Amino acid sequence: MARLSEIRRLGTVAILSLLVSGCGGCSPSSLGGGASNGASGWEDSNSEVNNRNSGDPAPTDDIYKKIGALPKDARSYEERDSYKLSDKHLAALRDHTVIEELNIGGCPNTTDTGIAAAIAGRNLKVVVLSNTGAGDRTLEALGSCPSLRRLELGLCDRVTDAGLEKLALASSLEELDLSGCVGVTDRGLAALASLKNLRILDLSWCGKLTDAAIAAISSSAPLRILRLNHTAIGDKALEGLAKSATLERVDVRECPAVTQDGLTRFRNSGSKCRIVK
Repeated sequence: MARLSEIRRLGTVAILSLLVSGCGGCSPSSLGGGASNGASGWEDSNSEVNNRNSGDPAPTDDIYKKIGALPKDARSYEERDSYKLSDKHLAALRDHTVIEELNIGGCPNTTDTGIAAAIAGRNLKVVVLSNTGAGDRTLEALGSCPSLRRLELGLCDRVTDAGLEKLALASSLEELDLSGCVGVTDRGLAALASLKNLRILDLSWCGKLTDAAIAAISSSAPLRILRLNHTAIGDKALEGLAKSATLERVDVRECPAVTQDGLTRFRNSGSKCRIVK
């Protein structure tokens, strides 16, 4: 059987596949890069991870070559599921000032500081940071992106409510993935209510959210799709969601507090929203 340290190297898709296959004792936090305070065995037991950002990658580094070959007017940069990508590589993108789409999902050997520095001053539209070192500094930088439309932060357990309050300044945001951001609470969700263009929100695995907060966000933001899989929400949340005039789909799979009676009341409420259990 593969060790967790090896599984983590495979990236977000492999981690989610492992969870779905029945390893109920694992959580996105335990698989996606350790505790939010950075003191978990993920950093401690993998000295290579700690050391990669401390020195310059070799001049023949393939990622450096890829960045070097990137046209100065390139609109996008992608390096997914790479254990090699580091803050040093992100810094090498500084001369590519018109990048609008940044996709480094599944690159855990990046830091909040490095990602934030790479984002600062850019007018990004699409950003994929799932299973990276992104945290509150990154969210503060993203809050200054006036054209940001889509942001994926799945398994970024360094994200907290304070960061979401900064992100809420990105008023053009339409799609937000916070699945597995286990530090998010009602306070952070309340901050997102100001995002009047938010259409798609994924809160799966955010176990600290309450029914009241879920109902509140659905009445404030014009959500069409809301994913709440593997959360603690229950029937009270469904009562609030049934009142939304914009919701088209709500996912509540693996939500043990949602009962059959609650589902029946939701479906009989007259709501046009489809609920998936």
